[in-house]
Amino acid sequence: MATEIGYNGWTNYETWSVVLWLGNDEGYYRAAVEFVQGCDELTERAVQEFVLDLMPEGTPDFDHRADFLMVNWSELMTDFFTELAEG
Repeated sequence: MATEIGYNGWTNYETWSVVLWLGNDEGYYRAAVEFVQGCDELTERAVQEFVLDLMPEGTPDFDHRADFLMVNWSELMTDFFTELAEG
């Protein structure tokens, strides 16, 4: 019996939650598009700083900001932000 690893195709719930809000909230999505368009170099660190600035208290699904410690920033950068950049 195969078991699903991760959460809804992402590493974990926390990563999925960030992607969910970035992709489904118009304000967050527009901010992410602007970030990518204005970014000289898309790096994991730049993505992390952007998200932490955009959602300083975490996503509405997080219990607290500490949940950001569980986010897979590399996956978020390569799978969400790179897709936005390729637009």
